[in-house]
Amino acid sequence: LYTTFQPCPMCSGAIMVSGISTVVMGARPNPGESPYGDFSVENLFQVSGWESKIEVVTGILVEECWKVRLDWAEKNGLNR
Repeated sequence: LYTTFQPCPMCSGAIMVSGISTVVMGARPNPGESPYGDFSVENLFQVSGWESKIEVVTGILVEECWKVRLDWAEKNGLNR
């Protein structure tokens, strides 16, 4: 699965049960700005016993992914 931003907890759960073996993601929320606290997909996979079943690749085109997210937020009136 390729994603511009870290999947939310619900999406991460869907990733686990769907059989996806690799998650490639760009950006992550800034510390303190996530509605899910200090959630990370790696932590969820670890505490669920899935860390050996799903490879997580991070840091791919981070700045470009942030731009996509910020552009989307602006178009949808979600700027802070």
